[in-house]
Amino acid sequence: MKRIVILLSIGSLLYGNFALDYINTLRSKSGLKRLQYSPLLEKAARYHAKYLALNNALSHYESRYKPGFFGEYPWDRVIKAGFGTRVAVENISFYERNFKSSIDKLMGTVYHRLAFLDFRVDSIGFSAYKGRYVYDMSNAKIATLCKKKTAQSSYGVEGLCKNPNKTLAQNLYNKAILSTLAKSQKVSLYPYKNQRGVPLRLVEERPIFLYGSSFGFPITARFNNYYLNRVTLRSFELYKNNQKVPSKVVTKSNDLQAKIDDFTFVLVPLAPLQRKTSYKAVLRVKEDGKNRSYSWRFTTK
Repeated sequence: MKRIVILLSIGSLLYGNFALDYINTLRSKSGLKRLQYSPLLEKAARYHAKYLALNNALSHYESRYKPGFFGEYPWDRVIKAGFGTRVAVENISFYERNFKSSIDKLMGTVYHRLAFLDFRVDSIGFSAYKGRYVYDMSNAKIATLCKKKTAQSSYGVEGLCKNPNKTLAQNLYNKAILSTLAKSQKVSLYPYKNQRGVPLRLVEERPIFLYGSSFGFPITARFNNYYLNRVTLRSFELYKNNQKVPSKVVTKSNDLQAKIDDFTFVLVPLAPLQRKTSYKAVLRVKEDGKNRSYSWRFTTK
């Protein structure tokens, strides 16, 4: 019996290592720094995954009156797990076979993909319980600041620490965020350059990104404001065999949920992509007033 327990533990460890490596591979190929694993964030994710299974729930919210309650919102659970800051980004998926299927599903959405590809986070913890997968991300530098009395100030940023009334010195907060941003590239593109096996369709998510179920796989471009003060979109297009693919471009101005910022642009084909086909994305922007173009190819599965 002990031997079975050991084998299961090793199996869980291997799956965990794979998930971290897979997320970091997607981030690094998309232009972002790799994330470090946090056992405290894993604790928050583990308790929420169990809560979701116990209550057959599909939400980032927990009710204190239901079994397995750990914290109402992701930031409450991260704080209770001991991470140190209320800064929290959480992804959830349901009923996939394994971590890879779960991550691939989330990367087929827009809002959940952008969570994985957030420039501001540097740490992650994740867990799975009975088909519920939870990923919690945060910033360890901010967590460290929250634990230092010397970081307190009468003027600065509020609401980030265990005590929501505690104020972090603005200059220290800015330094922590900028040092995180500086480790990623100027732009994050997904699908990334020369990516193969790209899915064909947009995956539905909550909150809803676009109404309808026949859209193609979304292409996202996200700029790092460490390097730029302003980015203006000129055009965002997708081509197959030099023919423009009918698509919809979503920016901050027409995002249904008001979740996309000024530095993020999304192109969504109006129909599913074709199998085993090469596509070319072309993005034209103004970066602090200077024209710049990006073009890259990817191939569908």
